[in-house]
Amino acid sequence: MVEGPIQLNKGFEQELGTRLRRLRRAGGHSLAQVAEATGISTSFISHIENGKSDITIGRLLRLAAFYGIDISELLPQRPPVEAEVIRDGEHLHLPSPDEHLEIFLLGPDLRRLMVPILTRYERGGRTTDTFSNDGETFLYVLDGKVSVTWEDRHEIVLGAGDSAYFDATLPHRYANVGHGTARLLSCSTRRPGARS
Repeated sequence: MVEGPIQLNKGFEQELGTRLRRLRRAGGHSLAQVAEATGISTSFISHIENGKSDITIGRLLRLAAFYGIDISELLPQRPPVEAEVIRDGEHLHLPSPDEHLEIFLLGPDLRRLMVPILTRYERGGRTTDTFSNDGETFLYVLDGKVSVTWEDRHEIVLGAGDSAYFDATLPHRYANVGHGTARLLSCSTRRPGARS
């Protein structure tokens, strides 16, 4: 069980906003151009750039894709170490209050071929955006009930102890469909050279 995570504090939100503003300006893009390309409103992008708004993981992925970077380039970097061990309480924690969920990155970063993640969904929690990558995904439900829905509306519901393995190139989203909190362990792989 992951406890005592590193919180993304106001300092990180400010740093993230500054990075996103620099990327936009370096590319010569206006707020309106970024908004049109990503489907995120200009006012929301402005709030993010000023470190004043929570951002969902899906929106952060869309912005990273627009700027042509890996999402890991926007997250806090860990100093290099000999062994890539992450101790209990040191996992990167990405809360998404609007979606009623929080993500714990269980690996050292998102630049690997395998990305293990623990997601904790509050009751009614769900991802707003669809996810896909150039690889495969394995899921294991630790607690509660989680649904996976693909864009063609195909859906599976997994309960505690259930697992699933599928082609992650097909856009999909997750939702807590149980009566309490749900915890989902996922591990996505991607082909060498593919961007997240």
